[in-house]
Amino acid sequence: MQRDLFYFSYVVFLRNDLMKLLTIAAVVMSVASMGVQAKLVDSSLFTEGDDKVTLHEETGLEWLKLDATDGMSFNEIAEEMVSGGQFEGWRFPTYSEVLVYTEEALKHVDDLMFGDRTDSVTNAYVNDSRNVMKALGVTDGSIYSRNGATVNGLYYDDDGELRYTAAYTNGTHTYSGYIRYNARKMQDKDVANAYNGFFLVSDGGVTWSSLNDPTLNINNPDAPINDVPAPLMGAFIGLAMMGMRRKLKP
Repeated sequence: MQRDLFYFSYVVFLRNDLMKLLTIAAVVMSVASMGVQAKLVDSSLFTEGDDKVTLHEETGLEWLKLDATDGMSFNEIAEEMVSGGQFEGWRFPTYSEVLVYTEEALKHVDDLMFGDRTDSVTNAYVNDSRNVMKALGVTDGSIYSRNGATVNGLYYDDDGELRYTAAYTNGTHTYSGYIRYNARKMQDKDVANAYNGFFLVSDGGVTWSSLNDPTLNINNPDAPINDVPAPLMGAFIGLAMMGMRRKLKP
């Protein structure tokens, strides 16, 4: 009886991980065959269609839109990352992750230089600013309001220096936007600044979208769907095969 239960546990273990591997393979083959271009897409946090998150398909990372942390200090957000907190399952991104994400959001802006440097564009095309805000979130106003809208996203670089990327439009003139990329900002970690939010990122398994479709995070090696313990799985396969051979002996 114990031996049968032992074999059954192997079968369940192998079935679950093999199904996960098959799912991964199917998604990768599907994306490759269709030639889908990775992009930023709206994703859902609590309920389907709430669009509170942006998925970067190329990296498989999900980004919480900046209005969620608007007006909160770094320390206040960190305190809410504990179990049961408002931002449980989220983390502060690395500097390189922010640069990859913001450059994707800003790549359509003419004359903007990227890399580990500060740059800005004044009199930007209003729709360019709006598209940036749609991806990153709005920390003040409405993108179609005559009173304008702003997004200010905060993050730390590898040297511990606070930086921000921002966009603005007044919503009334064609070339009324303003883009600010990777600029330095002086602010302590316990200071909260209105109309400024910190970037937060999830590796998957936190949002409504990724819980219902884990393959959204397939390009992120740290995503739950990619958590297949290959060495351990190989050991289980070997043990299971040995056990089956013994059981089949006359």
